[in-house]
Amino acid sequence: MDLAVQSASTVSWQTVERAFLSSERSRQRCYPLRRRMLQTVASDVDWTLQGDAWRIRPQSGQASYVYGDLIFQGTGQLLTSTEAWMWRSEDGGLDKLCLPTKTTWQQDTWLVNTSGVLHQADSDETLARENTFVLYGKHDQPLYGYADSAHAYGKDRVRFRDLHATACPLDDRAWSISAEQLDWSAQQQEVTLQNVRFYWYDVPFFYLSEWRAVVGGRDPYGWQSPKIASYRQDPLVIGRPYRLRSDRMRLVTPWVGIGNSLSIAYNESAFIKYYQYQYMLRSGFHRENPYFRYGAAYHGHFSKVFGSDSLDLKLSHMRDGWYAQYFSPLFFKSVVPNADIPSHLIYQRQGSKLYTDLSFIHYQKFSGPTSRSNTIGVPYLHVLPRLTTRYLFSGFTHESVAENLVADTDKDNYPETRRILEYLGYAFQPVVNMDLQLGGWLKYQLVDHDASWTNLNSRHTFAVPNVEWHYQTAISKPVQVALAYAYTGYVDQKNDPVFQRKWHWTGDMWNNNKIESVDRVYDRNRAWLILNRRGLFGWRSAEMSLKHIIDVQPPRVSLSAQGTEDPLIAHPSGVSVVSLQDARRSLSSRWVVVWPTHSVDYYNVDWSHKRVTLQLARHAEGVAVENKVVSVPKVTKTLGRYAVYKTEESRFDVGAKYVTGGLDHKLSYQVGWLEDRCCWKGEVGMHLTRWFNDDDASTDVFSGWQPSVHIRFSLKGLAGPSAS
Repeated sequence: MDLAVQSASTVSWQTVERAFLSSERSRQRCYPLRRRMLQTVASDVDWTLQGDAWRIRPQSGQASYVYGDLIFQGTGQLLTSTEAWMWRSEDGGLDKLCLPTKTTWQQDTWLVNTSGVLHQADSDETLARENTFVLYGKHDQPLYGYADSAHAYGKDRVRFRDLHATACPLDDRAWSISAEQLDWSAQQQEVTLQNVRFYWYDVPFFYLSEWRAVVGGRDPYGWQSPKIASYRQDPLVIGRPYRLRSDRMRLVTPWVGIGNSLSIAYNESAFIKYYQYQYMLRSGFHRENPYFRYGAAYHGHFSKVFGSDSLDLKLSHMRDGWYAQYFSPLFFKSVVPNADIPSHLIYQRQGSKLYTDLSFIHYQKFSGPTSRSNTIGVPYLHVLPRLTTRYLFSGFTHESVAENLVADTDKDNYPETRRILEYLGYAFQPVVNMDLQLGGWLKYQLVDHDASWTNLNSRHTFAVPNVEWHYQTAISKPVQVALAYAYTGYVDQKNDPVFQRKWHWTGDMWNNNKIESVDRVYDRNRAWLILNRRGLFGWRSAEMSLKHIIDVQPPRVSLSAQGTEDPLIAHPSGVSVVSLQDARRSLSSRWVVVWPTHSVDYYNVDWSHKRVTLQLARHAEGVAVENKVVSVPKVTKTLGRYAVYKTEESRFDVGAKYVTGGLDHKLSYQVGWLEDRCCWKGEVGMHLTRWFNDDDASTDVFSGWQPSVHIRFSLKGLAGPSAS
């Protein structure tokens, strides 16, 4: 009986569905429960025969015919059928076993329904025809299919020829493959295929001459499926990664930007005991100037340095600031005009009482022909080095920062500055519900002489006291009231240079972070009346807080020349902060109300309900220095998103974002689609962005709208085919 020449024309996907699509499918999100194999015989026994009402009819020679409900159990295998031919060897053992009718062939990692099986005992080979099969990989991930023939070599290897297969649920077969040959390794749970064609709902879309993948496992080595990306000035970029054979993740990816660029990238990442890292190198030629571009980014973490210390490295260098957009979001989440691309080294000693942070920071300058014409912002700095320490012991607090700052630009001819800022305090509770902290500030600052900055203090050293007090009590079950007071001494610092890049208003905090700002020590002679209430007019899950700020003496220290960033300078005792939170309703809000002007100076609202997401904010933007005049622009941000369609597996939403002022002054629209199925995941997003010039809000910095498209697509089940 020659089973190898039989046709597979009688098997199809309908045959596979009848064989493996179980009624238990509804109990699982994707796949039916795996069928476990019955216990097989011991390794020292070749085969045993079990069954109900079976008979042996001896034939001529060494052959015997067996019929009935037959179960042949071998080492690691099991055959179930109704008829069998058995040939015995000269020593009386089993030589051949032929099952000419429908047979179930089961091993620990595969299950095959076949029209016939021929087993050769001496070579431990098994041949089957007209097969429907399921292979079980890691995490019980199934690979369903049908094949013309199956040939097993030993106990854990089987080869299928002229096959179709899929890792999708059989009632939702989104993608599948056909191949000339599939080799399955049960031990490694790995398939190797020859002449592979990929189908999307039975429509071919990709071809590989050879492909190796782990069923339900991690990425294999060798060529991966293509990646698709879109960048500014490069609307369509296609690459195909190649994974090098190594115990570390190493990818080499050639990229072709249709009509715009040609580049190559190298990615590597690994975790080695107390050291983990990832880095990316990329270079190539571009149609627009600069024609040759390159960049590098590295993230590394060392633990157990000198015991429990740790070292973090984040390094980057770009030929041009825009080149950062070609790097993975793991290194740069987004790239906007004149965005910071920092590098730093942080050494931390974390103990029960002592925290130390030593950092070296360098900001990559953002350049190129498309950088903003009216560049603003504090100069790009080298911080060489910065040492931050924090020591806590029995109520004592010591915090300090020491740094050397060097401006990396000729704009405004910024001088080099060395400074130390320290805070020393003692916190205790005189009575229950009362907190008291006594301490003081010390600041030392040395500015190199620069003729263009005649108004700067060349040397400035001072110390001021700091007192903080807080008392809280409950007047009813849902209502608590509190009174707080803080005093920080005043020293004129308007002639101190400004290196601070970000500024945050902390007027409502009686015990703010002491090293929040190293450019100024802000004076305070301030009290807070605080009312906290849980539940509001039947709205039981709401939490409301009302703080009214009373300045005994108006604050005089500010970062900008006029102090417009702090509403308490112009309106002491006329500012309140209202916050409303509700975790059940996904609501978070904070409002800084200025009563004399009937306005809201700062606010932040974050709310989502079913398909709607809304974010409103007004806050201080990055610090700006132009013509030696410091300002802190206030920026309004509005973000809205609506999910047009939303289910457990699908989502389609639209949104818009508008930012007024600052380096990120823009209007953008976005459309996004996400589909997360059992065997595939796809995501498409499109952004239309228009950056504005701060000098003229009606003029865009770049010509027209700047499109950006991202496409991410991955096939699940077989590790390897993915594109993003």
